[in-house]
Amino acid sequence: MRTRTPRSPSHPPPSAVPAAPEAARTQLGGHDDRLVAGAIALFVMAVFAPAIGNGFVNLDDPQYLFDNPLVPAGLTPATLRGAFTTTVFHHWAPLTILSLALDTSLFGTAPWGYHLTSVLLHAATAGVLFLALARLTGAPGRSAAATLLFALHPLRVESVAWIAERKDVLSVFFIAVALLAYERYCRRPSWVRYSYSAVAAAMIASLLAKATAVTLPVLLLVLDVWPLRRVALPWCGPPPRDDTAPPSAAGPWRRVLVEKLPLLLVSAVFTLFTLATNTAAMQRDEAYPLLAIRAPHAVVATATYLRETFLPLGLHPAHEHPGVAVPPARLLAAASVLGLACGLAGALLRPVPACAAGLAWFFIALSPVAGIVTQLGFASRADRFTYVPHIGLMVAVVWTAAWLMDRWSERWFERRRLGRPAGIALVAVAAVACILLDRRQIAVWHDPVGLWTHVVAVEPDSPAGRVCLGMALADRGDSDAAIAEFRTALAIKDEARAHYRLGMVLAERGDSAAAYGELIAATVLDPRHWRAHLNAGIMLARLGRVSEALPMFEAAARLHPDDPDVQRMLEQARSDPSTSDPPNVPPADERPRPATGE
Repeated sequence: MRTRTPRSPSHPPPSAVPAAPEAARTQLGGHDDRLVAGAIALFVMAVFAPAIGNGFVNLDDPQYLFDNPLVPAGLTPATLRGAFTTTVFHHWAPLTILSLALDTSLFGTAPWGYHLTSVLLHAATAGVLFLALARLTGAPGRSAAATLLFALHPLRVESVAWIAERKDVLSVFFIAVALLAYERYCRRPSWVRYSYSAVAAAMIASLLAKATAVTLPVLLLVLDVWPLRRVALPWCGPPPRDDTAPPSAAGPWRRVLVEKLPLLLVSAVFTLFTLATNTAAMQRDEAYPLLAIRAPHAVVATATYLRETFLPLGLHPAHEHPGVAVPPARLLAAASVLGLACGLAGALLRPVPACAAGLAWFFIALSPVAGIVTQLGFASRADRFTYVPHIGLMVAVVWTAAWLMDRWSERWFERRRLGRPAGIALVAVAAVACILLDRRQIAVWHDPVGLWTHVVAVEPDSPAGRVCLGMALADRGDSDAAIAEFRTALAIKDEARAHYRLGMVLAERGDSAAAYGELIAATVLDPRHWRAHLNAGIMLARLGRVSEALPMFEAAARLHPDDPDVQRMLEQARSDPSTSDPPNVPPADERPRPATGE
């Protein structure tokens, strides 16, 4: 048994974390940890390199890359100003827009350049995260295992292989930087020196890429409990034998809470701003009540994320919220899964505090996207939502597995050293499985038709999948197949977006009367659908009924007054409502087609 060196009578400041002992330094320290971080980054980059050969997809990529004039223009002073003064697709993400514009300046508008940057950012995140975990915990081996499993997990593919999710990889990179800076701050606390300023700057940069880091101050409090032990909790027992970082001198909660106040204020400001800019994408509370709909679905989604962590099969980006109550049996099963996970963490509080800390990180980081506060868009859950939560969950899994293997080795072989080779073998098997699933999932994102064909194969009754597949087929010129997909979507669920897309394809084929019927149906189901009003008016004008089209154009102008096509059509219809000549605009929606914003 390893004996712990008694603490010095002169304790360090309560918020300080003493440097790892020499035993840890000999295992990994100085330049060695940076070499391992570089090796992890290169390995992750090699695994995700096939994504560089993928193209664009018709899910949010057009809104960020083509409908947004800032990105095609490249990185210019006007782009710099515009990125901070405009929102894109209901999001204010200036650093994301600037990074995409920089890609345009460096590589042009070919998809490979955007994909390359996303892969590099994810690989860099893995390297920095390893450094942060190794230095925070003093357990480099376990930190390397947790980092690899986090970075290679198939749930990462959606964020890395989807260009529109640049905001994900960029935001999480800065979160990893913030964790590394926080470790340095805890060792040498200072409000004015580099360390605290670096934490705050990294957090703000993360929020400027995506509002993912709003929970970071609370996550840092979790780190204060374990592994930093900056607060005294009776259940947080001694570290595992391999965890060579000793507990720090524990201090009162008040100290660590006060130092988080500036970060909490930043989070509050960004949260309010995000809610304000996402108003158009929010579902009505009366349609998605908290207790009857949102909270039960959050429980089911969280349990599903746990299941997909260990069995990542059937992944796709169109898990549509049904908008109805969860069946009681399913809710009970999901609650039981979460209860078992919490029960395990509670049972292991003293021997493996990392289990409870990692699970707490998972739940806290998942809370902004669980649908509790509000329901944004159509998704009930998404692979990309696990990006930050999985950091803590992988720590919990690795530390718990290491403890179990140590116990197993001591009991059956009476030689503790057998646990390490067995652990390495287990991590290697898990990594190989992740790599095989990654390659298959990256190929799914190669092009829109392949992506949505996969979605409807996994979930045939997905209206969103059917609509998006129809859009991809229409863009490829296969209007017959597109119409069939839209009609299938309508048979599953009568909704505005399917009527709208069907109307657009019929309009392209010259069937203005049938297109008008579908577009009117879209306006009935979604009175806020300004493009349906606009194009319904265009169809009436094509049928020679311009005077009847005027109310449609006026409705579109009320809903979206800044659109130049709407204003042009309105002015033309008002100038001579008796004319039978159709307006000089195309009937089809030439703007990018959002899959989630209609």
